[in-house]
Amino acid sequence: MKALYPSLIALALCACGQTDAPPAEAPAEPPAVEAEAPVVETPAEAEPAAADLEPLDAVDANYDESWFVDYSWPGEYPSGISIMEEGVVIPARSTPDPDAEFDVSCPIEVGATLHQWNEARVAEDDLHFIAATETIAQNVTTAATLTVWPFESEAEEPVTLDIAPGDTVTVIRYYGEGFGAMRVDGANYQTDLMELYEYLEENETYVDEDKWVLATCDDADSTRAWMRLDEALETEGTLDTLLTEYGVAEDIPQ
Repeated sequence: MKALYPSLIALALCACGQTDAPPAEAPAEPPAVEAEAPVVETPAEAEPAAADLEPLDAVDANYDESWFVDYSWPGEYPSGISIMEEGVVIPARSTPDPDAEFDVSCPIEVGATLHQWNEARVAEDDLHFIAATETIAQNVTTAATLTVWPFESEAEEPVTLDIAPGDTVTVIRYYGEGFGAMRVDGANYQTDLMELYEYLEENETYVDEDKWVLATCDDADSTRAWMRLDEALETEGTLDTLLTEYGVAEDIPQ
């Protein structure tokens, strides 16, 4: 019955002639409440596959900062992989991860020489030779002025660099004939490592080095695969390339 009281009062006011009463205001509508947009989580970006990276970046992605990754295998006469028999299949990987299992069986034609000096084979099979070298930081024991070539400089002329006891020098890779690269205060330089070692606490020391080659398999799909030198040379029918002339390597005539 409570809901009838307002109607009865309105009728009574009309009966008394109170027609000038202001009309009742309509109740204000409550403000609209904006619905919160649903939270959509952005999926994490997938790590790029090795095939989507430049070869140098693909190798570098599998090593921490204590390793230095660079093009070309070291040595006065660098190693290579020569195929001496028919039917050689080298265990390889789809990514240059030294801890990954072999996931590619890569046949290579007999007579092929996978070597960075074999220009014809490098072009035909789009070969990329990359070395990952474990670096060693050493203390300087004797003050010296070194002749160096800064990495970031395009100048052919060298510059000098002073080192002194208390400085730290990190040997980052070897090229050949005593020449290599070092890091001082975050900058990389090419220099004569044989001279450098005279001013460090230790002479030349052995470091781990993984020599990778990105090759094209001799199969129907021309599969691209990563091989590591030491593992490839364990395959029957392979031989470390024999070089007879500096800077020259060729396939073996059949």
